[in-house]
Amino acid sequence: MLLLLEKNSINIYELNGAMQQFQHDPVFDTFFSPYFVQPFYYVSRTLINESKFDQAAELLLYEDFLQLPEKEEGFKAIRMFFDEQIRTLKNLSPVTYQQGQQKIDNWIYAPWRNFLNALPEEFEPDKIELVFHLVNATVIFQKPNRHLAKSIAFELAEVKGIPNDLMKTINNNRKAFSQSTSSSSGNYGWMIWAGIILVKLISGC
Repeated sequence: MLLLLEKNSINIYELNGAMQQFQHDPVFDTFFSPYFVQPFYYVSRTLINESKFDQAAELLLYEDFLQLPEKEEGFKAIRMFFDEQIRTLKNLSPVTYQQGQQKIDNWIYAPWRNFLNALPEEFEPDKIELVFHLVNATVIFQKPNRHLAKSIAFELAEVKGIPNDLMKTINNNRKAFSQSTSSSSGNYGWMIWAGIILVKLISGC
């Protein structure tokens, strides 16, 4: 724990042994939170920048050590990630997909489902908005980069806490990617279905 507090560096999988004995102790949390906030911010920023989302999910197991006065500062790197990625995905279109892909390439191929599932409730609106735009991205990328679209679709299918209507679309999306599209008629049918889904997403239906 001293390594974390002094140098903002730690083996995230060793953190449990150091922190477990202090969990569920409100007095300790109040004392510890001001010292924990900067290391939490720095480590979360580093892990996100390096697309180490599984480790970021592990770090989030200890977010409850952050008390209300420190939470906004501690969560700043996560908030920035959502703001940047949602902005990029909002501007994604069949015309701009190449520029958009360049902006998300550094993280989109990494497994990020556990990170989204580990987020505290403060990030629920951000998570749902990101997922919404990622569903849209699977439609946009389906033709120019099917591998990327499929990767996103299968990650989305494992994200928890998504509204039922959106989750239904995600599951249908995954099923569509699981089906064979070897024939030209199959591809054409997929494109019609994808266009309908895209229109529904944009209109908010």
